[in-house]
Amino acid sequence: MPTLLKAEGLIGVGVASVPEYSGSSENQVVPIGLINYSQENFFLEIQGPQIVLNQKVKERISLGPIISFDFGRDAIEASNVSELPFNFNYGLNLQVKLPSFQLSDEDEFSLRLSHQKNSKAEGGAYISRWSLRYFMKLLFLLRTELEIEYRHASGEYLSFFYEEPQSGPEGFIFSQNIIFSFSEQTGTLLRYSYTKLVSKVRNSPVVQDDSNLFVGLTLFYRWD
Repeated sequence: MPTLLKAEGLIGVGVASVPEYSGSSENQVVPIGLINYSQENFFLEIQGPQIVLNQKVKERISLGPIISFDFGRDAIEASNVSELPFNFNYGLNLQVKLPSFQLSDEDEFSLRLSHQKNSKAEGGAYISRWSLRYFMKLLFLLRTELEIEYRHASGEYLSFFYEEPQSGPEGFIFSQNIIFSFSEQTGTLLRYSYTKLVSKVRNSPVVQDDSNLFVGLTLFYRWD
């Protein structure tokens, strides 16, 4: 997300209800953290299990490393599916600022592309993610950010996570952040995210539910 309210730094802690793994029919409550830091030419974003560090390379373009952690899953005995170990994806993240609709003086419209390789899967296991984000001010103390993301993965990647050996789309994600400020320095961020796995993946023995929901609430402090 863009640095909230154009602050130089932000730190937050909270809790979230998350799927036990992608495709699980059960959720669990876990602690979550949020760190944003930006200067004129770069930004650092740590949101849950993902870290992004981008350096500005042109007026509207920034590029840098991205890493996403996955804490695995237990074996699914009913489906004869083995345990998935802790793993992570790593690669490059490209962000392009697009012309916004100027619905408010804080509007920001961006395209984010990332291509990541998996640390444990064999062969050329990769996942590519394309997302559009729109951040805007609704009221004096209320802001929101909308995001739509599409994910496409190699056969090795889908085989590792879902025991599906053919490459193709993994799914679509719709997310919204709602930010309410208590003061210039403090506020709360409510995030919900809906994931829909596509037909090729949702027929996997791993998938118990092809629709997953994430809901998290974070209290944050920011500084200039």
